[in-house]
Amino acid sequence: MKDVPFLNQDKPLLPILAGILIAFLFGFSFLFSKQSLNTMAPMELLAHRFTLASLLLILLIAVKFIQIRWNWHLLFDLLPLAVFQPLLYFLGETYGIKYTSASESGIIISLTPVAVTLLEVIFLKERVKLQQWFLIMMTVLGVVLIVLAGSAHVFQRHLWGILALLIAVIAASVFNILSRKSSRFYTPIEITVVRMVTAAVFFNCLRLVTMSPTEHYFGAFLQRDSLFGLLYLGLACSVGAFFLMNYMLNKMPAFQVATFVNLTTVISVMAGVIFRKESFGGYHIIGTILILGGVGGLNLTVYKRPNKLKIK
Repeated sequence: MKDVPFLNQDKPLLPILAGILIAFLFGFSFLFSKQSLNTMAPMELLAHRFTLASLLLILLIAVKFIQIRWNWHLLFDLLPLAVFQPLLYFLGETYGIKYTSASESGIIISLTPVAVTLLEVIFLKERVKLQQWFLIMMTVLGVVLIVLAGSAHVFQRHLWGILALLIAVIAASVFNILSRKSSRFYTPIEITVVRMVTAAVFFNCLRLVTMSPTEHYFGAFLQRDSLFGLLYLGLACSVGAFFLMNYMLNKMPAFQVATFVNLTTVISVMAGVIFRKESFGGYHIIGTILILGGVGGLNLTVYKRPNKLKIK
């Protein structure tokens, strides 16, 4: 089975470089999603994004640049992954971005390592020390401050946006843990193809249900700004970055992969403030410090544990 040559090399630096590249791609994805939602409905954005991603992957398979094992076991084994990421995750993230800001979205999504730890406690019976609970509460307080930062006249929409982003966080955390096990049996390409094609079918069906059938399907591709955003999100992020993510999950424990969310957060905040002139006041600053401090501290304590996470 073919794979991308430079990712086959067993070098510890490659997963780190992949993580840095992912952080930049994902960091700017909040900005591009926010921009695209100015001209497209959420279901339209998601349908087009994953259609482009799927078409690219199918093309790569057709020209035999990549190969996968087509069978029913592949579909049934990886379908739970697709349900959590990208289906549930992107429903939460896209509506969250719509009702909050690009910078706030990046901050809330950075809670993923916290959710990973909590899921380990619940389902894997991992023990959490008092220090770790304190760090978790720091992040919760940070989220509360971000919620309070929303102006009064749009508070309800802002709150719904935060809740949608928290759904995305939970979905991403479940995916991180499940994909660690799946990557032992399936290649990163196989995981990516199943997830992208599943998302394309699902979101296109939702688009037909939620939008008028008379609306021009290809209208977004005729607008330069919309087209550029779709190409970035559909090709660079949904194919390139997610392939790199699956590669990382095959080389690193789930909690180590989640640490790169911190860098993504910094990039997303800077992109939102610099390019969209988003407000970033006192509540945002304190909330961000609490969240990043809690997440960073939690990752540090987890990294020092003698027994690394193992999923059988």
